[in-house]
Amino acid sequence: MTPDWQIRVDGEGITQALEPDLVSVAVSDAAGGAPAALVIQAADTPEVAAWAHAGAEVGVGLGYTDSGLIDLGIFVIDEVSTGDPPQTLSIGGSSIESRDATVRILRQRAWNNRNVGQILQDIAAEIGYGSAVSVDLVAEPVEHWGSDGETVVEAFSRLARAYSGIPTVEDRCLVISRRWSGAAPAGILPVTILSSLDLTHWSLSHAGGDSLEITMPGRPQLGARFALYLIGFDGGENGVWIVDQVEHRIDNSGFVTQISALPPAP
Repeated sequence: MTPDWQIRVDGEGITQALEPDLVSVAVSDAAGGAPAALVIQAADTPEVAAWAHAGAEVGVGLGYTDSGLIDLGIFVIDEVSTGDPPQTLSIGGSSIESRDATVRILRQRAWNNRNVGQILQDIAAEIGYGSAVSVDLVAEPVEHWGSDGETVVEAFSRLARAYSGIPTVEDRCLVISRRWSGAAPAGILPVTILSSLDLTHWSLSHAGGDSLEITMPGRPQLGARFALYLIGFDGGENGVWIVDQVEHRIDNSGFVTQISALPPAP
């Protein structure tokens, strides 16, 4: 299969114009509240410099010519740096979907005798987002909770971690979930079955808790908190794993997806 990609800047397609200058494009996602991130490496040419500036909105699709592209979202450029040799531009951005949650300061508030679901709903309402909490956490009682001088994402991430939850921002919705509960609060977590034949490299570590590192041909459908079901391995890899971090990258070596996964929460 031949890797394929598409780049749009402020709604205008620039894929063909960028192709001679592109070095790599990578999109990463992680559980824990941080926004998805984009990094484009390209030759430092006037054509690239014309659009590579802070505040530009970059849409990205990755995939294959025979199966089509997966839209990985729109990112707002927040960093442009140069390097050499050869002279290149590194263009970094964060997901526009979670930008409000990342930068908006939550007004000073205090909650008494509420539950996790009610507090998250109030936090999300500050920026016009929805909220969703795993069924085993939504009614968890909270005697007192306060926020002062935090961004929205800082406040809701702190709330999630206080109750052993995972904070994420999905489709203008603040989500607190368990690492694995069979169903996500915003719908069923996709489950992808993988065998050793699907991977190019993997390693299982038991230091400080089990973790699994996977390298495989590009699978842009996979995101943070997706469930993987591994079969046919010789060691302790078989079973359910939850994607904690994922990066999809296209460069002159091809299309690669790298995953860090954790076992389900007990």
